[in-house]
Amino acid sequence: QIVCKDARRTLASKRGMTASLLIDRLVQRLRNQMEETYSEFQGLLAQLVKVPRTVAEYVEMKNSVQSTPKRLNQMRQNIVRDVELYDRIESFLYKFSAKDMRIRWQLAACPAEALAEVGRKVRALQGYHADFVGALKA
Repeated sequence: QIVCKDARRTLASKRGMTASLLIDRLVQRLRNQMEETYSEFQGLLAQLVKVPRTVAEYVEMKNSVQSTPKRLNQMRQNIVRDVELYDRIESFLYKFSAKDMRIRWQLAACPAEALAEVGRKVRALQGYHADFVGALKA
């Protein structure tokens, strides 16, 4: 008579370890992706906050502001990807850290925050335009 209890127990243990390692790998991948996306967003905001000091900087900033919605759409795709992976991992009852949850919600708010900043920057650029035109006339 063949007893399979030990073999089943060993296989169940290995399956559990494999599943745990896979989830840990997915969490690490998610963290890296979320950090990368959030860093990209922070760079975008930093670029929007800068004040142009010359006409060349003004023109560069104006072009940058005009291309921001396109960059935001690309970021939105990354954010959706990250949130879907977050939800999938959470469905396995994985307990995320407070930092992970905070970054998730910050990412979800990024596009709206960036669009609001673009609106403020467009209004500010109009003022800078008037200042530069006035300086050129003087």
